[in-house]
Amino acid sequence: MEAWPQMTIGKKDLEKLRKGYREELEILEAKCKAGNATKEEYKQLNKLRDKMK
Repeated sequence: MEAWPQMTIGKKDLEKLRKGYREELEILEAKCKAGNATKEEYKQLNKLRDKMK
């Protein structure tokens, strides 16, 4: 079995990714607080929160 090469991500790319997560997180949090979210959106919110830790 061959080992997979280690993947790295540039600092700028990582910041773009995190910024996108933060924006999506803010939208979902607002929707959930208003009570307009579906079960799937609550699950997605929890996954995003875990990613941001």
